[in-house]
Order: sequence, then structure tokens, then C-alpha cells
Amino acid sequence: MRPTYLVFAVILLAAPTVVAGEMRLLTLDNESSTSDCTGDPKTPLCAVETRNACGLRIVLTLCDVVEAKPGFQHGNTPITKDSYVGISAYWDMFIGQQTLADSDVAPFTKRFGSGPWQAGDVAVTQQWTVCRPEAPCITESWNDPARAYGEGCPAKICRRGSPQMAITRRKGDRWIIVGDYLEFVD
Repeated sequence: MRPTYLVFAVILLAAPTVVAGEMRLLTLDNESSTSDCTGDPKTPLCAVETRNACGLRIVLTLCDVVEAKPGFQHGNTPITKDSYVGISAYWDMFIGQQTLADSDVAPFTKRFGSGPWQAGDVAVTQQWTVCRPEAPCITESWNDPARAYGEGCPAKICRRGSPQMAITRRKGDRWIIVGDYLEFVD
């Protein structure tokens, strides 16, 4: 029986501990981002951060890991001279998560319409702030053959988005994204 407790303890220690209200930084690489599990969806929050990194970094293999559809973050529009894809920084405020019980399915359906949720899914709610460079700097870097796209363009124009809820589901030893919903606020 001791090995069972040991395995359970290891799983608890491996999961990141995040509290409501904590700000998590998502950048273009794992080294400068807050998450220590991007690409390894071992918890519902790790699945959401992996999906978010896919959209920000345009790394579709990250979307594949959590079975998310690419284009969720920036639409399906191509990168243009005034685009911020791949050079913005996101701050996600973790609001909370809820494991759905059978009694939660009907209220979720009433609030959001029919959805893919079922008992046992975990709803993770975050509110993001995106910071991007100024458009003239982006255009200048695009037109300058000596500069990389976005080089020298600090992300300093920030705006806060509406809270977003992702529905996650355990699939084997990982979590996947089964739905996204915006929580509109007044």
C-alpha cells in the first residue's frame, strides 16, 4: 500500500500550485515564461497554458498536444506588416478552476448553450492582458532587411481582455482542451 501513497504524493508534488489572482507571464519561449509545464499538459492549467503558447508562438505542435484548434488566439489571418503575432507578451491572471459535477452540466448548458462538457471536466478561468509593440515599429522592422521581424520593438501597449474559460478533460495521462468560452463582463 505504501507505493500507492508514494505515487499519489509524487503526482501532487509535480503539479504546479497556482492561487487565484496570480499573474502568469507567457512569452515567446519557455525560459522567460512563468509556466513550468508548457507542452506538458499534466494538469488542466498546464493544458490551457500549452494552448495559449501555441497561439502566441505559432507553434502548432503545442496545439496538437492538447487537441486544440490552431488560430484560437489570433484568428486565421496571415501575418501582415502591422501584425503582432509572435512578438506580443501575455499576462494571464489565474481566476480559478472548477471540476464539473453532474449537477453543473445543466447550468453550464443554460449559460453557454450546448457544449462539449461533461461531469469530470475541469473549467479553468483566466483573464489575460496582452502587451504589444507600437505599429510603426513593427512596420519599420518588416521593411528593414537588417532587422528581424519585431526586433527592437518593446511590447508596451497593453490591454486587458475579458475572462476566458477553457473546458479541459483528462485523456490518459494528460489534459486536453474541449472548449473555450468568453465570460463577458459589464
